[in-house]
Amino acid sequence: MSSVWKIATGERVECHRAAMKRVSACLLTGALGAGKTTLLREVIAGALAGRRVVVIMNEIGELSVDARVVTGLDYVENLVELNDGCLCCSVDDQSFDFAIAELLGSVDPELIIIESSGVAYPGPVIERIARCGLGLDSVVTVVDGAAFTGNLRRYSSARAQIRAADFLVMNKADLCTRRQSAGLRRRLRRMNRRALLLECVRGRADARLLFGTAGPSRGGPVTAGQHGGGHELPLESFAYRSSSEVDRASFERFLEHLPPTVYRAKGFLRMGGNEWSYLFNFTCGRYQLDAIKLRSAELVTQAVFIGRELSSSKERIIADFRACELQGV
Repeated sequence: MSSVWKIATGERVECHRAAMKRVSACLLTGALGAGKTTLLREVIAGALAGRRVVVIMNEIGELSVDARVVTGLDYVENLVELNDGCLCCSVDDQSFDFAIAELLGSVDPELIIIESSGVAYPGPVIERIARCGLGLDSVVTVVDGAAFTGNLRRYSSARAQIRAADFLVMNKADLCTRRQSAGLRRRLRRMNRRALLLECVRGRADARLLFGTAGPSRGGPVTAGQHGGGHELPLESFAYRSSSEVDRASFERFLEHLPPTVYRAKGFLRMGGNEWSYLFNFTCGRYQLDAIKLRSAELVTQAVFIGRELSSSKERIIADFRACELQGV
């Protein structure tokens, strides 16, 4: 079977693996001290509270990979602990794959969040996620608004973390003047034009976007700098369902031409001429298609779209989706 990971700008990565998983992983990255763990604690206590979320934390020195089932802020069960090392280069593939297999078999999580060390390069971690059979839900890079320039000089991985992001979260926005924030937004936009740029204070970011949940967020407002900043992001969502099969090439073109106000889309597809169904995930211009075996009762095409001001584009999006469907199937 094959999995396609593609950015609308044209970059394409294709990999083959024997079995596809319905579980996706979110990579949470950023320089040391940027606020990754603070953000994680906020969203787990808020929109992700009570959901089956596995967190894999990668710290250099004292602890390497410590995977736990999380409910609220309570670590219920310590599942896996690997040897010391950085996930992008030191923890061996066998140990990582074993950890993931144990988690999938014993927990059946809805989402896996991997918090990488502050010095980790995201590319190798993303490749590991694909190799072990997980989908890539999103790459969230937390940026220290107060120490951005110093971190770029201090850590060679900082630029790679920014360039790989689907979501760039400017944390510690309260420590920056308006002029500093505007300058930082311009620099981040030059380094990554695709990512959605958000600002937050003390990690209070919107889990509806970062982790693909429609649940309520906790804390203060989240602003989208690329849309002018200074306002709360008004999210909307809608679902589409059909019994028809879709043409793969047409559907890929559909994803590539979604309006920029669609930040996320995900769902299942009945693919024409293929006994497998497909799980698709679209995040800020990057999309992934994973072949997956579904029960007969689940063999339908269904999707949900999340973004800004979608009421004005909903009918066109649905019409374009329907144009991908195979007639008479």
